[in-house]
Amino acid sequence: MRLYQRIIAGGLVVAGLAGLLGCERDNTPKPRKFAETNSAALADGDLAIGDLTGDGLADIVKLDQTGVYVIKNLGNGNFSEPYKIADTQSAAGASGSVAIGDLDGNGLPDIAKLDQTGTYILRNMGNGQFEYLKK
Repeated sequence: MRLYQRIIAGGLVVAGLAGLLGCERDNTPKPRKFAETNSAALADGDLAIGDLTGDGLADIVKLDQTGVYVIKNLGNGNFSEPYKIADTQSAAGASGSVAIGDLDGNGLPDIAKLDQTGTYILRNMGNGQFEYLKK
């Protein structure tokens, strides 16, 4: 059984079957769970970190076989539960890689998703909503 799949940002965030973890220092590093992964599907996939909401706090984007999820940074080391912002857009439900950046030049961070079926862009609509760009 694989406990951790990926380490992001110098070990500050770890994703895997245990959920999203952060490290606190109390003389020794101790993992602290930020959010539960409520299904086996959410436990696998890719992560990206960036401020999606414009509040100056780094949020987490989670991609897996069921969709694209956001875990909002609430501040003070607290995060929301993952909420789905989009389906995968691939018939096979393929997971892949995800990245955050302003791809359309409007000043808002968009989400790019790459899987074996193609590259997809989720445009940030500025109201907490994202929509896939059409070809």
